[in-house]
Amino acid sequence: MKLPEKPVVDPTDSSVIHAFRRDVKGGIVVETTAEGVKRSARVEYILGSGERALTLVARDPKGVHRELRLSRYGDGSGWDRTTGHSLHPRAADWLGKGVGEDALRQCIQCHFVNFRAALDGVGPEAHDRGVSCERCHGPGGNHVAAVRLEVDGEFIAKTRRADAPAVIRLCGQCHAPADPSMADPDHPFSIKFQAMTLVKSRCFTESPGTFHCLTCHDPHKDVSKNKTYYESKCLSCHSSPRTHAKTVCPVNPVRDCLSCHMPEVKGTIPHSPFTDHDIRIRHDTPPGLAATSR
Repeated sequence: MKLPEKPVVDPTDSSVIHAFRRDVKGGIVVETTAEGVKRSARVEYILGSGERALTLVARDPKGVHRELRLSRYGDGSGWDRTTGHSLHPRAADWLGKGVGEDALRQCIQCHFVNFRAALDGVGPEAHDRGVSCERCHGPGGNHVAAVRLEVDGEFIAKTRRADAPAVIRLCGQCHAPADPSMADPDHPFSIKFQAMTLVKSRCFTESPGTFHCLTCHDPHKDVSKNKTYYESKCLSCHSSPRTHAKTVCPVNPVRDCLSCHMPEVKGTIPHSPFTDHDIRIRHDTPPGLAATSR
């Protein structure tokens, strides 16, 4: 991970300075000077792929884990305030806000394959960044052992055979909110949680149990950014009255599905636009506002 070569001025208070350096073991140490007091913490976890952002979780000298105030964003803006952090926190939180054990576990649960291995730093899974095979299919060692022993039966999850609710539950382990208040469609952060919003759509509720995350996304590939690809998925059901879908778009039945029904919402989450998965007719034009019609 490339660190800033010079100290970074806090984006909301120019008197607060953040400095990054490597220690003798190659670890990352962050030092924040606020109100004449320098506070430091050593980075233990780096969360995110880097395409959208990298957020750092560090441990301070008192043993408190802190989500650092600055994250590195992938949209070219560089280091900026981490989403959810106060504009003007108390002095102790300029370095980063404290993260309790439960909250840390939730972070690691989604950003690593095996949260226990990541916490303990033990085993090969401790070095896995992001989501890989075992996060969805379970321990591969069980499958390998069964094959070697010629044991009948499947010892690994087959997600392609799962029904729609099961797929939604699996993806929703990370793509649904831990905070119940974010389940409200009027909550500005609800746009982040696709597994929660998708199930509100008529595409999900009126499909014969066949419409789910894997209908449009291949979990073994990076998410496609090609709108034509996704529109072909929409049109496979909605292009003709002869299909099982009940509606065909009266405005444009052959293209531009996403701009009306699944727009990209900008501004709600800094530096990170999200696609609305509550598939419906949106009557709100300013980004981040709740839709008023399905």
